[in-house]
Formats: sequence, structure tokens, C-alpha cells
Amino acid sequence: QIIHEVAGKHGATRAQLFEAFEQAGIPMGPGSGYHLVRSMLHAGTVVYGPIAEESNRVENLVMLAKDWLPSGTELEGAFNGDEHAAIAELLRRYLNSHGPATLRDFAWWSKLPLGKIRKAFADIHTDYVSWDTATSAPGSSAIKSVPGEELWVREDALGKIAEHEKEANKLRLLAAFDEIILGYQDRMYIVPEQHHAALVPGNNGVFRQAVVASGEVVGFWKRQGPASKRKIEVEEFKALSATRAKQAQARFNAYPFANS
Repeated sequence: QIIHEVAGKHGATRAQLFEAFEQAGIPMGPGSGYHLVRSMLHAGTVVYGPIAEESNRVENLVMLAKDWLPSGTELEGAFNGDEHAAIAELLRRYLNSHGPATLRDFAWWSKLPLGKIRKAFADIHTDYVSWDTATSAPGSSAIKSVPGEELWVREDALGKIAEHEKEANKLRLLAAFDEIILGYQDRMYIVPEQHHAALVPGNNGVFRQAVVASGEVVGFWKRQGPASKRKIEVEEFKALSATRAKQAQARFNAYPFANS
């Protein structure tokens, strides 16, 4: 009832929700609000919506799922309650956006049983090819499957991957929880092992903002200085070339919240 009254059809910030919970007699001790909102997200009661324009921090508004999500998109409405069909569609979307990836990657990402995933993949497997087979020519990508874990990629995406490879290898500044790092079970494919612990200091679940170039994390970055006078600070694993340093500055200048 509280979330419905506070969020309404326009959403609410987490601070607004926590204040309402406190006023209703629900103590908001350390971490309490976070876990309460998280449980409502998992239950499908709320979702994260647009950026809160009037907030002092960059954050998404918490929206009521029934008002924000399109009608008919729930399991019953979209798949007539057919869990198998729903898993197949979610797997399709994951492989299309994350491939090459393994079925175990999807199991880790979705927390769905691997047995059900394999049955669902049998329905859609004709759209996908083994990355190892597709890139077996000399000079092809170095990414290879580990034994027993085949990497799958949509067959009609191979041409686009080759076409955009040069552009994709340019330096990028990633947000702290970017999907290219969190979307797979094993991050060692992109984060050098000796720097993996630094990605999540103290293993506390808070990921740092990564600098990626040529398909690999080459450092971390953060904003320094007061609002409107922000500067980028890069913690390099190895010295960036002059070209990459310029690319980092250009990316920072174009970053949506660089000076917020």
C-alpha cells in the first residue's frame, strides 16, 4: 500500500520511499531500504524507470510495474503461462545481445535451471552456430570455448561482428555495473586475472568503472573535482598511448553525467 501511494503513476526516488517507510513505522536501518526495494524488484512489484530529474543524485525512479510495463508482457499475458516458451525467448534475447556466450553463462545470469535451459535451446538452436567453428580461420578471434562449454552466437550476427570489430576495439569508458563485465559467469575473458580483485575491492559487490580497449579492461576511471569542473582520473594497468589517452578524454567529455 505504501509503495502504491508514494510511487503512484509518476514514480519515486529511493529517498522518498525510505522516508515513507519510516513514517509508516518500518525502521530504515543500514541496508534495510536497499533490501526492501530489492525484494519488491524480484517480486515484480516495482521496476526501475526513468532518471529522476529533480534528485540530488543520478538515479532511476522506482515505478510500479503494473503502470510502467506494457500490459500483456507478464508470463501469463505474453506466453499464456508457458514457462518453457518464456525461457526460450529469454535465452534467445540473451544470446542475441551477449553472444558468443555459453548456456551456463545464461544459467548464471538468469538463475534458471540448466536442464530447462538446455531443453529451451533445443527449440532455437538452428539460429545459432558454435563460435569456435565460425571463427576457426587463421587470424580469427582468440576467444575460445572452454572444454565442454560451447560458445554460441547468432549466425546472422557474424557479418556485423566482423564489420564493426575495428570500431568496437576503440577505447570505451564503462559504467560501474556494465553488462559486458557482469553479464557472464567468468570475467577473466575481459579482466586480467592479476587485476580482477581490484575490480571489486574487498569483494563487496561494488564494481569500479572500467576502461576497455581492444576487448580487454586496461584500467579503471573515476571523476575528480567539484561539479561542473570534473576531471577524469585513470588508473592504468599499463601506460596508455597518446592516442588512447586522447580517446579517454574525448569519451569523458561526452559522458552523460561527467559534470553532474
